[in-house]
Amino acid sequence: MSRKTKKDMILYIFDKYHLKEASIEEIDLINDKLTIYLGRGGKTSRGYIADVLKDDGKCVTYEPSYGRLEGEYNDVFKNILKFKTVDQAKETIRNLDSLYRMYKKHGDDKGIELCEWHALKGWQMSQAISMKKSVDIYIRQEKRQISEYFLKWYNNHDLSFTETPGQ
Repeated sequence: MSRKTKKDMILYIFDKYHLKEASIEEIDLINDKLTIYLGRGGKTSRGYIADVLKDDGKCVTYEPSYGRLEGEYNDVFKNILKFKTVDQAKETIRNLDSLYRMYKKHGDDKGIELCEWHALKGWQMSQAISMKKSVDIYIRQEKRQISEYFLKWYNNHDLSFTETPGQ
């Protein structure tokens, strides 16, 4: 059997459990099953699962909140994502970790999801830069390191570490 991607597994789980639509409950079920099938690294954001299902034509009633920041969230997350240098990325991750723990303590699911989304976005953006051949090799290596920091935090944020990964 060939190795399945996370995207393949999301679609497989949706079909295996005969889901008709994807509300927050179904998306959380898919995320739980991803963790069972793929281990801790299988966990992903609700928004990613919703996007995969939408792209495949599934009925998705869940609307991720990351595109429309309002009020407090807009103030907190506006310009939070900085990764021009390794030090900036580490500071961003420390800030996300602090916010994540605060939102988790208060049971703020939207705040938690936004922390996860920003970490995933930091990983995606730095990873993309690290693969551009037109970018200087030193910068590509630095962005690769930064992307690893974001991904490590994203996959392990429940560990409540106080230092940035890799230190």
